[in-house]
Amino acid sequence: MPKEYFYVRSGTSSIIAKGEVLDELRELASRVPFDERGNPDIRLEGISTLLLREYLVKVESKLASDINTKPLQEILEQMDLYVGPKE
Repeated sequence: MPKEYFYVRSGTSSIIAKGEVLDELRELASRVPFDERGNPDIRLEGISTLLLREYLVKVESKLASDINTKPLQEILEQMDLYVGPKE
């Protein structure tokens, strides 16, 4: 059976994860699925209200009609996508 390797990004390169990096990668993978992890570096200014509205219309959400009248933060909170700063 061939040996398994796990790769991580380091700058512009993909390298084989070893030692502490491999341990951390395994720990992260076992805790929270990748698509459920938040991005602590995202800012409200980085979210496209146009794309958000298109999505809400596509999934027939009642929030689609609120996107022009309510603050973006409130819409994202109702979608369970907004988490405030760590305190």
